[in-house]
Amino acid sequence: MSHPKLSYPIGLTEEEKKELQKQARAHKTGQDQVIRAKLLFVTNEYPEWSNPPIAKAVGTTDRTVYLYKSKG
Repeated sequence: MSHPKLSYPIGLTEEEKKELQKQARAHKTGQDQVIRAKLLFVTNEYPEWSNPPIAKAVGTTDRTVYLYKSKG
């Protein structure tokens, strides 16, 4: 199944990037928040990537990536 790429890039400030990295490393952060933080960070860094390579980098499935992207 082919999933579309984002039609717009995610533009994160340096402060937002630092916050996402902090959330991803925090021991008490819920797994859903960790996945979301990693997904946003990777998608921002590699806007040309489709769902499967993003999923591999984040450590989840491409279906999960698709679901998070569809939430907006």
